[in-house]
Amino acid sequence: RRKGDTHYCVFEHGMEDVLSARPRIAQDLVEAVRARQGLTLVYQPVFDIEKTDMEGAEALLRWNHPVYGRLDTRVLIEIAEEQGIIAELGEWILETAVSRLARSKWPWLAVNVSAHQLESGAFANHVARTLEQANISASRLHLDLPLKSLISPASKQPIEALSALGVNLVVDAEETPHEVAALLDRPTALFTKASKLKLSGEAIWPPDAGFVNEAALWRLARSARTQGVMLAAKNIETGAQHDVLKRIGFEQVQGHFYAPPTTALTVEPLAAYRRAG
Repeated sequence: RRKGDTHYCVFEHGMEDVLSARPRIAQDLVEAVRARQGLTLVYQPVFDIEKTDMEGAEALLRWNHPVYGRLDTRVLIEIAEEQGIIAELGEWILETAVSRLARSKWPWLAVNVSAHQLESGAFANHVARTLEQANISASRLHLDLPLKSLISPASKQPIEALSALGVNLVVDAEETPHEVAALLDRPTALFTKASKLKLSGEAIWPPDAGFVNEAALWRLARSARTQGVMLAAKNIETGAQHDVLKRIGFEQVQGHFYAPPTTALTVEPLAAYRRAG
C-alpha cells in the first residue's frame, strides 16, 4: 500500500516477522544510527557498457539486525524517515563513502540522497564540508537524487547549491520508462543540472512483463540525448537485458550480471585494472 496501487510484491513468511517487529527494529535502528555502530557500506562497481571497464562505483547501505539479519535497504530508509533520523543516517553514509573514496583509486563514487535530505537547508553545506575535509575533487562525487524530488519546488535551491559545488547530479528513477517519459513531458526542466539518468532494471523489466517496452525506452533515450544527459541502468540481471540497453544507447550499467555489491577491497583491483588498460 505504501508503494501505491500499481505496485505489488510476493508475500514471504519472513515478511510477517519483520512487520510485527517493526517497532523494535525502528528503535534499534535509531540507536545504531546515533551510536554509528553496526551499519556498513558495500560498493557496487559501475561499468562502461561498451568496454566493460569500471567507470565508478555506488555506495549501498547494509545493516545486519542481530535478530532479523540483513534488512531491505528501502525498509531502513522508510523507518529512518519515520523516526526523523534520515538526516543523521544520510550524514553518516556521505561521510563514510567520501572517506573511502579519498583512500581509493576509483574515478568516482555515487551516494544515494533521499528527498528529505535534499530539501534540507543544511545538506549542501554538509556536502561541501565533507569534500573539503576529505580533500577530494567535487567531480568525483555523484549524488543520486530521486526523480520526483527534481520536480519539487523545495528542491530547486538545494540543487542549485549542489551544482555550484561541482558534484555530479544523477536522476535516479525507480519509476517505469512510461512514467519517466511522462514526467519529461512536463514544462519543468528535469535535466537542467543533471549529468545522468539512471533507470532500474526492476522497473524496466517488471515480473509480469514478457518483454521490455522498447518504445518507451527509445522515447526516453531521445529526450535524454536532446538534453545532453547520459543514460545508465542498475539492477541488471541478464545478458539479454544488457543487449537491449546497449542497442538503445545506455552508456553505464551495474547489477549482478556484472558484479554484486561487495567490499571496498574487492572493488579496488577493478579500478587498478581500468587504469592499467
